[in-house]
Amino acid sequence: MQTLQHTFNSAHIELIEDKEGNLIDTKNYCSDYCHKKSNKNYEGWNGLNEISFDQKCDNKDCNNVIKGVN
Repeated sequence: MQTLQHTFNSAHIELIEDKEGNLIDTKNYCSDYCHKKSNKNYEGWNGLNEISFDQKCDNKDCNNVIKGVN
């Protein structure tokens, strides 16, 4: 079975913070759907963000690519 891959032009970003509220990491998703499915602590829509380089969606079940601006 062939898996379809789509390219998206913006990312939905999950901001990961430590106990003090400092940003320590991010995860990039191709859609709000993938963001919700991958994150039990989903905190709301954070989409239409540009990222620097092409990257695969951080949802482990997704094969889509997010297009970077470079």
